[in-house]
Amino acid sequence: MGFDGGVLIVWLGILQGQGMQRTVFFISDGTAITTETLGHSLLTQFGGIEFRQERIPFVGDTDKAHEAVKRINRAGQEDGALPIVFNSIVDDRISSIIKSSEAVILDLFATFLEPLSRALGMQPQARVGRAHGVADLERYEERMEATSYALSHDDGVSGKARTLVSARWLRWNDPKPNPSTMSRSLSSKPRDCTGGS
Repeated sequence: MGFDGGVLIVWLGILQGQGMQRTVFFISDGTAITTETLGHSLLTQFGGIEFRQERIPFVGDTDKAHEAVKRINRAGQEDGALPIVFNSIVDDRISSIIKSSEAVILDLFATFLEPLSRALGMQPQARVGRAHGVADLERYEERMEATSYALSHDDGVSGKARTLVSARWLRWNDPKPNPSTMSRSLSSKPRDCTGGS
C-alpha cells in the first residue's frame, strides 16, 4: 500500500475541527453479531472519531469474500483512511481473502486461538456457529438479531418495528391475528423464543 495523501487529509480535517470518520466492518461466516459486539466494545474506548459501522454476515465462500473486499476498499477510498475490519471467519482460505483488503485487519480468531491452543495443549476444531455453545443455531441467530434490532430501535414505535412484530405474529400464530389479543400474546411470545421465563 502506498501513500495516497488520504491520511494527511484526515489529519488536516481533525486540525480544522471537522472530526474524523472511519468505516468499521464486522465480518464473519456466521451472523457477525458476536464480532460486532466485541468490536464495538473496543471502539468505545476511542472518542472523537465517527465510526460508520457495517456488518457483513455469512461470508462463507470465496465469492462473498471478494465482494466484501470490494466494499472494504471502496470505503477506504471514500473515507481517505484505511477501514478497520474485525474478522471472525473460521476458514483460513476465506479469511486470507479478507486479509488481502486495504484495511487494518483485526483477526479475532488468530489473535486468541494460537495462545489458547498452546495453553490447552491441543488444536482447536475450526467450525462455524460454535459461539456460546450454540446447539440450535437458528434459535441463536433469531435471538441475536432481536437483540441487535432492540438496541438499534429502543423506542419500539417505528414502522419497521410494527412490521417486525406483525411478521413474528404471523409466524407464531394463525395468519389472521386478532388485534385485541396481539399485545398480550406478543408480550409472552418473545420470551418463548429466547428461552426466557
